[in-house]
Amino acid sequence: DTLVFQLTVVHLYVDRPIQWQKIWVNRSMAPALLKQKLDKVDPNDYLDWLCRPQKTDYQLKAVLPTASQRLQLMLSQQDTLNCMQLSRRHWSADAVFSFSIMLHPAESYYLGDELKEVQ
Repeated sequence: DTLVFQLTVVHLYVDRPIQWQKIWVNRSMAPALLKQKLDKVDPNDYLDWLCRPQKTDYQLKAVLPTASQRLQLMLSQQDTLNCMQLSRRHWSADAVFSFSIMLHPAESYYLGDELKEVQ
């Protein structure tokens, strides 16, 4: 029964939402998290500075966003419904430090660095 902070963040680029993120953070490892000015400091950058993860697990999958996520990402009914969901778990000292779920509109992203244009 670990106490955690839970944050929901929408990341913007040129005033357009590009990522929806929900983060759970072990309170004992980041007790001052909620005192940070998260509109000035990205919570991921703060957490990486505070406690470098010793291990990180990732899972990537295609999902359909909830109505709330669609609204927060400013997706219209005409926009592609599919999103990429990246789940990430950071470990430190054999304990989970943070867990986050990041949602990205799939039409804006691709994996890989060699194929630049997908037909």
